[in-house]
Amino acid sequence: MTDTLPATPPIAPQAVTAEHDLATAVAFRIGRPVDAWSVVAALESEGWRDVDAATFGREDLFALGEAIYPACVTEAASGRGPDAARTEHATLATLGRRFAGSYSRGLLYALPVTGQIAALVWLGYSLWASVRLTEGAATMIAMGTIASFLATAGFVQALAHETSRLLGHELGGQARRVAFRISALGTGFVAATGGIGVLLNFIVPFYPATLAIVGALYYVLLGWLWLALALLYVEERLWAVALATTLGIFPVWGAVAVLGWNIHVAHALGLAVSIAVALAIASRTLGAGADRDAGDGPQPPLPRVSTVVHTTMPYVAYGILYFSVLFADRVVSWSASGDDPLAYPIWFRTEYELGMDWALAVIFAMLAAIPFSVRRMSGQIHELGDLTDPTDAGAHMAAQYARHLFLLVVIGVVAVALVWAGGLWMGTLGP
Repeated sequence: MTDTLPATPPIAPQAVTAEHDLATAVAFRIGRPVDAWSVVAALESEGWRDVDAATFGREDLFALGEAIYPACVTEAASGRGPDAARTEHATLATLGRRFAGSYSRGLLYALPVTGQIAALVWLGYSLWASVRLTEGAATMIAMGTIASFLATAGFVQALAHETSRLLGHELGGQARRVAFRISALGTGFVAATGGIGVLLNFIVPFYPATLAIVGALYYVLLGWLWLALALLYVEERLWAVALATTLGIFPVWGAVAVLGWNIHVAHALGLAVSIAVALAIASRTLGAGADRDAGDGPQPPLPRVSTVVHTTMPYVAYGILYFSVLFADRVVSWSASGDDPLAYPIWFRTEYELGMDWALAVIFAMLAAIPFSVRRMSGQIHELGDLTDPTDAGAHMAAQYARHLFLLVVIGVVAVALVWAGGLWMGTLGP
């Protein structure tokens, strides 16, 4: 028997016509429900309403949850639930295969970053960096990069939330239109704020005009890149993300090594290529697998702007705060003068950045293991139904937590050793 996961059964109100199919879909998503209330919560999270329950002859959603609860328990026990709901019976070899698959997928999320680092080591430049930059240019590129993440974080989070919700309801056409509309709004916002930044620096010259223009150029192009890649990430097309970011490196190499162009012009060309590739793939694939709203009739209306703003505001705030915390240490480090006065308010510190980048490599290696532990422990929580003593249940989960913590520590130690060896090796190689 193979260890592949079954196809996800549809759960959208428009897609389910039988209670048994609905029970199968609920069990697939949440495993063994603890009670009928958890079934109702699962249905509500997928957009079900009392009017949808009425199509099954039920008075309301609570009545529907009560009716399908026994079937949900049966479906989960039969092994047709999520992979996490079948944990105790998995052999060591099966767990190894599941961990390898989950960990490999986790590493794929970091592939665009690791690919840029590899290009920087071997070629001396990547899609937006170079080992031959002046400190002034490195400062403006770093500031433009940080600002691009902060400026697009809200748009990316809103795009991901709304698009994923519509795709979950098999409204591919609506999801596609909403995604590109939010991306377009973000694109305009980035362009406008980039121009305002240059204008403000002209009025109050914190930095030389040339450096300000360089920073604005990277800010705008990188912001557009994050918005374009978000269209691919929302459907987890990781191969497309890696392809888009990798293909952009070749024009940079050709422009610098063959044509002898300025590095900033070469970077602009490479970023433009990556953006174009990402948009081309997204335009062909986004929502293509969930197009229940496609047809000869008029397209259904998009959600009201006020509704989208209200529902996505917490996610927008999360994205902005996340990147604010992530980059706060760099801003503090680059603005602390100490005994060596800085020429400008913020100045790039190469030594500090190198140390942080090495640390991030270890963090990426450890983060890739988290999804496996979360799924497995979630499944083990569902299997606590046979334990009536809360103390026994707590001891069981504490033991599982210790095992996964040990796994994470081992991965961290191995990652530190590899990073240390890589640093020593790079001391003798590279551009």
